[in-house]
Amino acid sequence: MFLLIHVLLGALIGLKFNSLAIIVVIGILSHFIIDMIPHWDGNFNKNKFQIFGIADLDKERLYLSIFDIVLSVSLLLFLYEYLDSWVVIFAALMAVSPDIANLAYLTKLKRNKHYLGFLKFHSKIQREVGIKKGLVIQMIVAITLIILLFIFK
Repeated sequence: MFLLIHVLLGALIGLKFNSLAIIVVIGILSHFIIDMIPHWDGNFNKNKFQIFGIADLDKERLYLSIFDIVLSVSLLLFLYEYLDSWVVIFAALMAVSPDIANLAYLTKLKRNKHYLGFLKFHSKIQREVGIKKGLVIQMIVAITLIILLFIFK
């Protein structure tokens, strides 16, 4: 899922729970659970990564990832202003944290077998579908989460 979806779900978790320990656990678990919903990320060649452990990122995928990051950070800032709650921001960051951990692939950690195991697990649980169907599913999930945020605010 796009980071934006995880930020929205994390914000909702932050609205519903006050315990930071519970937010950490539910936030991280929510990431993996929502990644199981069929979607299209476009982040990297999943098949090549599963076979060779190499994340292949072309220009279009890189631009899409940068756009998703900028949009997600903007959403975090908006949510902080709109909801005036650092707990909501913390929960959103916990929901995104497995994807943030992916950034360590750009370091020497990518040679660590445990880290690669985490990345392969994270990649394997995702249910990728075609671009049209995947984007429609993500739009439906995003709209649903936005509606829930307004209801529970």
